[in-house]
Amino acid sequence: MRPGQPPLTETETILVTLFTLSSDGNDSAREESIGLMDAEHFRKLLVEKEQELLDEIPRLAGQAREARGAEVEDRADEATDSEAKFTAFEETSLANETLVQVRAALQRLDRGEYGRCVQCGRQIGLARLEAVPWTPYCLEDQQKHKGVG
Repeated sequence: MRPGQPPLTETETILVTLFTLSSDGNDSAREESIGLMDAEHFRKLLVEKEQELLDEIPRLAGQAREARGAEVEDRADEATDSEAKFTAFEETSLANETLVQVRAALQRLDRGEYGRCVQCGRQIGLARLEAVPWTPYCLEDQQKHKGVG
């Protein structure tokens, strides 16, 4: 109990426990925190993202293929049209890459490997999984991969 303050709520107690378990460097404590992860919550997030991407990809691909409605009047219009098509192709590519990652995360979930870094095997932080549920890497290994590219 904190002096002069009300006792911690159940949620606050769980959060303090999770923070303590994940930040003390004790691997066995970290192993226990995995059991607290709500697999169905993350499955729902991943399935929703998969559907969002399946809806978005055809729209983006259509935009990339579309020709300008009116004839191109000058080089500036032509450049703008080319830039719009290029951007749509990039967005389609990124959406396809994300879809592959989402499906891979669903497979890891099915195999009971979800939430573990595919590089080092460490637990991925719950906040990171909430932000990017399809991530295959812990933050440290993600930063290594970004440095390579």
